Amino acid sequence: MKTAKKFLTINLIALFLTTSSFVHAGFFDVSPGESGAAFMRVTLSARKLALGGGGTALRGTDFIESNPASLYDEPTSLQFSHLMYFDNLSLNDAKFTFSVESSDSYGVERINNFLCLGIRSFSSDEDRRDMLTGVKTGSFGVNDKSVFLSYAFLSGDYTAGMTVKNISESIDGNLSEAAALDAGVLKDVNENLSLATSVRNLGKKISESPLPLTASAGFAYRFDEFTINGDIEKSAEENKLLAAGIEYPVAPLLLRGGLSYQDILRPSAGFGAVYNNFIFDYAFSFHKYLGQSHLFTLTAKF
Repeated sequence: MKTAKKFLTINLIALFLTTSSFVHAGFFDVSPGESGAAFMRVTLSARKLALGGGGTALRGTDFIESNPASLYDEPTSLQFSHLMYFDNLSLNDAKFTFSVESSDSYGVERINNFLCLGIRSFSSDEDRRDMLTGVKTGSFGVNDKSVFLSYAFLSGDYTAGMTVKNISESIDGNLSEAAALDAGVLKDVNENLSLATSVRNLGKKISESPLPLTASAGFAYRFDEFTINGDIEKSAEENKLLAAGIEYPVAPLLLRGGLSYQDILRPSAGFGAVYNNFIFDYAFSFHKYLGQSHLFTLTAKF
């Protein structure tokens, strides 16, 4: 088991380094608006959004969409997120996190394997009307869905993870599907500092458009009760994104604030409230093109 995990980890690192070099060289450049499955680029974690939208080096179910290695050492939990978007549109995300114990290849040590099964969805229906009379002549619908399974494990003194997902996109009744892969590693340099890197949405085209390939790297630093994070991210069709955030507990809340820069400076803020085994998170942010958004996340830990 250890040998297999080391082999998988080496391949994950090689995969990221290769992809990152291609992204930097412009091999994956796509004109704005040309990539498919755009809903996969939307942040669906209130904690992550409030911290500027980064979180590659932060741990927890909230940051799986940035780095699957973040899943390691998470307790069993259920999480649901709802994003109130522009023009009454909304996106939803649900995750079930759990761990499975196994033996190493020698049958001596017990190993915890952390997994997360999730689904995210987006749908929109608009009426088609005659331009002259205004009479309804039909409807135009978009339905997107992603079902995914994430896996994270400990390898030496760092964690590694990967996510496999099936993405489906239905536009006006025309269905297209694609498989995709996320991979990432996270290293705790010491008790205060963590470094991480990931690559996301590696896969074939969907609806004749490339998937939104994204590579990121980041850090997280903890001192006293503060947590500070910083990220740099590059997607196939966007300029580089810089993000930073800070989290500080002020009982009974966790206060959060963040900034992101991608052509324009975008602030974000939010809070987390903990009651027994339940956590309610809220975030408010301004989208680069589409105005303000409100994101709610409810987590139940067991």
